Amino acid sequence: MVQPGFTVTVGTSSTTILNSDVNRVKVWLSNDSPTQIIYVTIGSTAVVGQGVRLNPNGGKWETSSTGAINAISTASGGTIVGGGQ
Repeated sequence: MVQPGFTVTVGTSSTTILNSDVNRVKVWLSNDSPTQIIYVTIGSTAVVGQGVRLNPNGGKWETSSTGAINAISTASGGTIVGGGQ
């Protein structure tokens, strides 16, 4: 099943991007923010400086994890766009 594209606003506290889903095959995330760095974790609270770093203006990451995906931004107004199957 293809997951429709999505956009999530990420601030300075941990935000759930996707809940866990045993049927997820893969998901991609991209940082659409102009200046904010976003950090992504799987299955735990997101913390600035830990996890996968998505740089501003298109930093991208893809995973096949089925766990919950969380993110946090270095400043308010961060934006993640994504999709998957």
